[in-house]
Amino acid sequence: MLSTVPVASTVLAATSVSSASIVPAPPFPGVGFVPGVGSAAGPFPPAAPQGGGGFGVIAIQILLFIAIFYFILIRPQRRERQRHQEMLKKLGKGDQVMTNGGILGQIVHATEHELTVRTAESTRLVVDRGHVARKIEDSPDADAKQSEASSSTKAKDAKQVGPRSRTGRGRHGGRRRG
Repeated sequence: MLSTVPVASTVLAATSVSSASIVPAPPFPGVGFVPGVGSAAGPFPPAAPQGGGGFGVIAIQILLFIAIFYFILIRPQRRERQRHQEMLKKLGKGDQVMTNGGILGQIVHATEHELTVRTAESTRLVVDRGHVARKIEDSPDADAKQSEASSSTKAKDAKQVGPRSRTGRGRHGGRRRG
């Protein structure tokens, strides 16, 4: 008859022949597998069988991911693209625009696919409608700020220029810097 008796940190196994073998105990009590003690699964009870949701759970997760992706990325981009197309259709002569390259100008001629944009007095660029980034809106607040800024810069310029010096050569004494 085989019996095991735990003693301190060892397990003593005695046999009918009175030969004893000493097996060291695991480092932490209740952890690990000691031959002849407990079950073959170890000290933990067997896990409950998994009732695999399988394909249904995965399909729901994929559909949820697609819905989130649609509402966060696709739908807002579609709205913005639609607004941009409407803005491009409404562009006409006299509108201030900015191109994708950052060029600012005023439309002087418009066709179905192209716009002629004046960027300076004698500079005109022909631009494809699709390359107009945005229309520059002139708000009443912006006009008031511009008029205030221009009047203040004119006052500053008037103060800086001042009267000519005694030499009659202007502010820098007639020297050119280059």
